[in-house]
Amino acid sequence: MAPALPIVAKLLMISMALSVMSCRMNTNLARKGTLDLSHVSRDKFRSLPLVGEWQFQIRNDPNNTVFLSWPKTWPENYGYGKYTLRVTLPALHANETVGLHFPLQISAVRYEVNGRIVAAFGTPGTSVETEIPGRNAKFVSIPYSPNLEISAYVSSYHHARGGTIRPILIGHEQALAEDRFSSQTMDALLTFTPIGFFLFYLGRWFLSRTPIDLSLTVASLALSVRKSFVDERSLERVLNVSYDLAMRIEYGSAFLHYYATAWFCIAYLSWKCRPLIWATLFATIPLFIPLLFSPKFFSSLLYLNQIMLSSIGVITLPYLARAAKYREKGASYILFGVGVQILAGAIDTTRGIFFHQFSGYLTPYASIFFIGMLSLASGRLEKRRMVKLREESERLIHSYQQLSKIIFPHQIEMIRGGMNLEETMPTQKQEGVVIAFDIVGSSRLHHPRLKEFLEASIHDCLDILSENYDSKAMASNGYRIKELGDGFLCSIGYPLANPTEESNSDLALKLSYRFIENLEDHVVHYGFNEPVYCGVGIAKGELQGYYPKTGTKEYDLFGRGIVLATRYEAMRKKIFAKATGHSIILQSEVYQSLSSSEQESFNSVCLSGNLKVRNDDGAQTLYYRLVHTSLKKIA
Repeated sequence: MAPALPIVAKLLMISMALSVMSCRMNTNLARKGTLDLSHVSRDKFRSLPLVGEWQFQIRNDPNNTVFLSWPKTWPENYGYGKYTLRVTLPALHANETVGLHFPLQISAVRYEVNGRIVAAFGTPGTSVETEIPGRNAKFVSIPYSPNLEISAYVSSYHHARGGTIRPILIGHEQALAEDRFSSQTMDALLTFTPIGFFLFYLGRWFLSRTPIDLSLTVASLALSVRKSFVDERSLERVLNVSYDLAMRIEYGSAFLHYYATAWFCIAYLSWKCRPLIWATLFATIPLFIPLLFSPKFFSSLLYLNQIMLSSIGVITLPYLARAAKYREKGASYILFGVGVQILAGAIDTTRGIFFHQFSGYLTPYASIFFIGMLSLASGRLEKRRMVKLREESERLIHSYQQLSKIIFPHQIEMIRGGMNLEETMPTQKQEGVVIAFDIVGSSRLHHPRLKEFLEASIHDCLDILSENYDSKAMASNGYRIKELGDGFLCSIGYPLANPTEESNSDLALKLSYRFIENLEDHVVHYGFNEPVYCGVGIAKGELQGYYPKTGTKEYDLFGRGIVLATRYEAMRKKIFAKATGHSIILQSEVYQSLSSSEQESFNSVCLSGNLKVRNDDGAQTLYYRLVHTSLKKIA
């Protein structure tokens, strides 16, 4: 913290200088209870503060008279008394009116002008029992008179500070009314500004649920409430809040703003600074206890809010300075806001303790500015968070795109929904139809683009297989079990459902015809000078999906249907001495489940002696068909 001490010292020196200047700007125009304004020009006669030495009768005793500065709290609690000021006004027309603005004071006050009561806030009394405290302000107009005698009966038994804290304003009625309207408009703007911050951060907190947004939400709300109960006290007057409740709200909101600000610093700053802030927070928790007692007791502690806010600033200053030095997001904004907060808190504290000036607090305005700086810092943090989210989203999208190359879209959606990979594909036993497709004698083919031909042929066959895919129904023409270089295995009806109204066997045969047609198209496209044929084996049997228990969880199928399909495709070599066309060989169960129109195009072969299908010893017959030319030509 040592590097920050010179900065803190400079801020305190500046605050002391500004405090003295602010107190001296209100030159004591009134001398020994008399104020001469006759020299003031007509256009300057607006919003003039009646400050200086007022005659004061301690406890309304004419024999105990002193001269006290207005506004200023009593050096000691006199309890009650009467202020008097004789004012000589500038020359005006006889039919003109003079405006007076009587501001809100500490406890109870009654104003008289030339012996006539013009305003009363509460009821001044000679004891705590007879006094009725009040918090209000009033603008009045009176007929022009060259000389005015203004009296104020003041008592303060419900507040720790006695005396006055705000000056009475005098001027030409219209000019003063215009100034008061401007002042009230600015006060309303400063009141609603933190309300805007509150609504914004409340909405953002509902989306982000981050401690930073919640702390800014609470800080903005507390600041808005406090601003409504100081200076013009707009909300307090509208709601007609009782004196005791208004004092508790003013006190409590000040400390709530302090805690929320500290909370933001805890959430933003490094862990090295957090223990100090936590210690300060816990040490100040007892300051809420006075709220249980009378306003006269806890009102003496209000200045501690400025001290605590400044202490948080002093604690966080070196860490913020270091963060700003290394260009951490938002640190420079927070550093600037903390500096202004320290300065304002020090000025208000100095004016209160040393000069007994408790009006025109700078802390609420500095707090609004501080919230604005925190908002800018939060915006930088939010921008960084959004950049990270966008980068993470792009990485996630890329991951899903790559993942879609190895698993189906419905699996991705189910995983997004929280399901495990092992739950996205069926693993129970079920009967299905399997197609074994193989390009005959591919190793003996001679073509400069043979590899490209094989890859393209298989790729387009698999595209045919994936047609009619429905992620909701988990259905497709078929499922690719395995690629074999110059062939592949696929299943119909399991694990993806049949999307058509045809039987699995009929769909398998139709797909086989399309595979053959696709192969012939590629033979023509690549310009082969010799015929290229394929062999197709179709068998029905039990299938079951599974995921390995260890290692990469890659979905696979096993079962009798896969074995039989490869065995029936291999029977091509036993039935035909030489390939003279595309062969389709069917298991008897597949043939029996075909429509009668499809059965007519197949020939049967009795299985006996050495002509047996491996792994299907019980088979008596198989069925085959040779396709000699393009299906387009024979259709």
